[in-house]
Amino acid sequence: MTGVSLPKAYLQYKVLIRALAVFICLILLVNPIHAESRSMQMDITKPIEQTDWKFFLDSTQTWRAKLWEFYTYQGKKLSDWSWTWRLAWIRVCHLDHSNWCSDIMEDSLKDKAMVVRSKAAKLWGRRYLGTKDTKAGLKLSKVYHLRENDRHGKPMFVKKSILSALKDIGGEKNLQLGKKLSATQDLMKHYWNSL
Repeated sequence: MTGVSLPKAYLQYKVLIRALAVFICLILLVNPIHAESRSMQMDITKPIEQTDWKFFLDSTQTWRAKLWEFYTYQGKKLSDWSWTWRLAWIRVCHLDHSNWCSDIMEDSLKDKAMVVRSKAAKLWGRRYLGTKDTKAGLKLSKVYHLRENDRHGKPMFVKKSILSALKDIGGEKNLQLGKKLSATQDLMKHYWNSL
């Protein structure tokens, strides 16, 4: 015998099965709801690893939305993530006005970590840059006087970020608000006048 040839239908069947297997693997790798292995490798309570940081920032906003949904479904809030993860979230959400990103940005303005509050305020200014949006300014003014923004009666750098953001947003009401907020402390008054 020189060789047995398999029926043509069987070969087509094998090719179809292989193509289907590749297709399913691609779906699992791309879809974060099913790609639990990648998201489960990320310990959100510990500082973000450099590889996760790169992977996260290089991912699409759609993937990040599904990742947020995945953890939200598990009852996780922004405050449950490590401060470095929270910084990553505000970095990718500051120009996205979807509901979930807006929630992240608003929550980050009241974050327990001052570095997160300060970065959120700066990015809030970029989010509403030149819009003269008075609602955006009012949200900043509400967090300006948080007790955590002063230490031993002295203003912390987060207050400078808030004042700078008010200036970036612009508009007469926001500029008046910045002047009024800064007037309560000489150091902030001097900073406001230098902007």
